[in-house]
Amino acid sequence: ESILLRPLGIEATFIATPDRRSPGRPVATGHSYNASIDRIRPVEQSQALAEAPAGGLQMSDVDLVTFGSVQLGGRTTGLLPPAYAEHMREAVPAAQPFGIADGWGLGLALFSTGDTIWVGHDGNADGTACYLRIEPVSGIVVACTTNAISGIGMWQELVTELARAGLPIANYSTIEGLGRRTAAPLDCVGSYVNGNLEYSVTLEDRDALLAIGGETVARLAFHEDFTFAQPDLTSGQWMNAGRLLPDPISGDLDLIQVGGRLARRHSGGPRES
Repeated sequence: ESILLRPLGIEATFIATPDRRSPGRPVATGHSYNASIDRIRPVEQSQALAEAPAGGLQMSDVDLVTFGSVQLGGRTTGLLPPAYAEHMREAVPAAQPFGIADGWGLGLALFSTGDTIWVGHDGNADGTACYLRIEPVSGIVVACTTNAISGIGMWQELVTELARAGLPIANYSTIEGLGRRTAAPLDCVGSYVNGNLEYSVTLEDRDALLAIGGETVARLAFHEDFTFAQPDLTSGQWMNAGRLLPDPISGDLDLIQVGGRLARRHSGGPRES
């Protein structure tokens, strides 16, 4: 807070605090949307205090633009020297965040359009979503914050409209380029783990269902090369694409990549053949 937020003039507002004090400024409530019954409900934030370093700040789109300006230098050079900022924007070798970005830098995702590289980050919490893009050469920063789980749809529409207005923003989307539809492979069924997080794939009437942490979240629509789209079960919103990957040694489909994270098949998990 004292190192970054105050020098930028951003008032710190946190989702989780030790004493659960009220935020110092108005905060928008997140919302869920169930498309099947056309129902909108406000939701509370469930983030625990221990999870705060992974996304505990509540910020406006103006705050995000201010934060993004650190990558542009100028009055913020004292906070982050240009050489360090450039280092953050360099792609880390072998990091492949399939489904969400073209590459990973240090704390920033990389998005490409033509010869132009944008950097930024996407994030979401309970019923909220935010998107940040920075193009350091032209000095353009774009931010979008939403208070609904369908925020990704609003962001995609904003990107389309800005492109029509002459500002093409690099935005990673593999949904349109996944190739032809295929049937779900039988050997996709099983339990996959990344640390303490478990991803489970089951088959129901030949449809593959994805559960994360025990909660079924999407019906997987498989395409070529074992890639898949993920329409949310309640909102109908298309989420980021994912894929199954073969183990580099055995060749079996023992890896799943969802939300940029890679999980390995649990040795005790079920498997069909």
